[in-house]
Amino acid sequence: LVRLVGEKVEDVASGLKEPVALLLENDTSVLVTEMASGTISRVSLSNGSRTELASGLHDPRGIARLPDGRVVVVEPGPGSVTAIDLDSGQRSELARGLPISIEDHDLPDNAPLGIAVTSSGAIYVSCGGDNSIVKITLKAPPDFEKFSTWLTGQWDNVAQTRAEAEQGFSDANKHPRYAMDYVAVDTGMEGQVFAIHNYGAEGLAGELTRVSLHHFFPDLTRGTIIHEFLFLKEAERWGDLAVSLAPLAALTRADINSRDNCRMYWRERAGHFVGRTEEGACVTQSFTDNPIRVEGYGELWPERLVRHDMTLNMSGRTQPRPGGETPELFDRITSPGE
Repeated sequence: LVRLVGEKVEDVASGLKEPVALLLENDTSVLVTEMASGTISRVSLSNGSRTELASGLHDPRGIARLPDGRVVVVEPGPGSVTAIDLDSGQRSELARGLPISIEDHDLPDNAPLGIAVTSSGAIYVSCGGDNSIVKITLKAPPDFEKFSTWLTGQWDNVAQTRAEAEQGFSDANKHPRYAMDYVAVDTGMEGQVFAIHNYGAEGLAGELTRVSLHHFFPDLTRGTIIHEFLFLKEAERWGDLAVSLAPLAALTRADINSRDNCRMYWRERAGHFVGRTEEGACVTQSFTDNPIRVEGYGELWPERLVRHDMTLNMSGRTQPRPGGETPELFDRITSPGE
């Protein structure tokens, strides 16, 4: 890092790992994105000392500051723009899939990929992939704290399965008994990760069948809460999640696989939340390795969770399963004996 004084060049700091962009903090320091190390550093203009403030970024390039004090940085790896609170470390993905990927768009390795923020908070990103400038406008998300609080806890569809049995539903139309315990896990990821403990025919008093990981975080560009389905890249590293969730404390986005096209988007409505996948977007592999489509719908109320997952073949025809034509209705419970 150098300072120009007239025609004179003065060294300010050395040892930075492929610095790309600067953001002036004040008269005494600047923020620098270091592409090779995936970090944001604060560099003193008086003595050149370096303090690492954020790490684990994907080739960070342009950097700017939002009116609320957070910084936004361009990451060409996932084609994303990420907001970071440098004091708390909290991160929020504001956009993904922008035409800024170095590999996908044959851009030079040192492409600057600039970013600027207006006084009103509008974000502008220069995208070398299609020579465009993209504007990102932030929207207020739903009440995330209320959503997470409502979701936390134990849920069981026993009332629904009993009612269906009493009404003489056929086996093809009856839902199987199912119970879930949504356990909030503190991790290094933004928003909230839940380890969902899944139980079968005997409910929470029965045998644990599996533990699944789900990630929820505010989406400021859509004004929604994003729901991701997480898969650990190296499951053996974490041991048996049914025994201990402690290894998840250090979980970061680099440790998981998730599919951007298989997300649910939750919006707040009067007295409840509604979540949906994007129609026709979620294409994945079935257990037979055949491509399938998945459509998801959900409702969250203080005492009820509604879930309707549909599996379709690639022509759009629903693949039948017991009770699959109607949603599952889970009621909040307070003890496994209910």
